[in-house]
Amino acid sequence: MLTTTEKFCELCERKQKLTFHHLIPRKNHKIKYIQKRFSGIDLNKYGIMICNDCHKMIHKLIPHKQLALEFNTTEKLISHKELAKFICWVKSQTKKVHKMADKLPKKDFIQRYGKDGDSVRYATATNMIK
Repeated sequence: MLTTTEKFCELCERKQKLTFHHLIPRKNHKIKYIQKRFSGIDLNKYGIMICNDCHKMIHKLIPHKQLALEFNTTEKLISHKELAKFICWVKSQTKKVHKMADKLPKKDFIQRYGKDGDSVRYATATNMIK
């Protein structure tokens, strides 16, 4: 699974480390009718960059064959009722963490933990939200 530095998830739009999600799952690339149906597409490159949370939820909610045949674009994924609920929820969690982190004294965390201080502040805020 390809991972990159922090950028914005194509589903939830949060700034996270991203992974490559094959819109036609690799598990289905060798199936003849999938190859025929998507013959004009490089299946190994046909995908989107999404965060790990969204990636896990996609595979939890939607079987591989259904992903390949019914949910093979960003728009179709977002239209999935349960996935849309999750995306909405995960966005709200991020807002709560940022709001809580803003209440914590950034200067104190940086003094205590050095260059990692801001990361520790956000981790602390995340634990406080839980």
